[in-house]
Amino acid sequence: MKLREDPCMKEFGIRVNETMEPVEGRVLEPPSLEYKPGREIRVRDGQWRADKEPFQVAGHSINNWAIVDLGGCDRGSG
Repeated sequence: MKLREDPCMKEFGIRVNETMEPVEGRVLEPPSLEYKPGREIRVRDGQWRADKEPFQVAGHSINNWAIVDLGGCDRGSG
């Protein structure tokens, strides 16, 4: 990605280390899915039966959001 050469990254003083950072991890058990109150389905091997009952959908409104794009930053000379 040549981040060290990116003019936008330089302008904001952002530096990216080219080596990966080793971290410890663990495998989590998959969550159960709740189709409706009291009806939980376990996920096995990344799959589950979805043909028995429809999901109960609890939606939330998103009031604020933003997009940040640091790629191709060309602010000109002024």
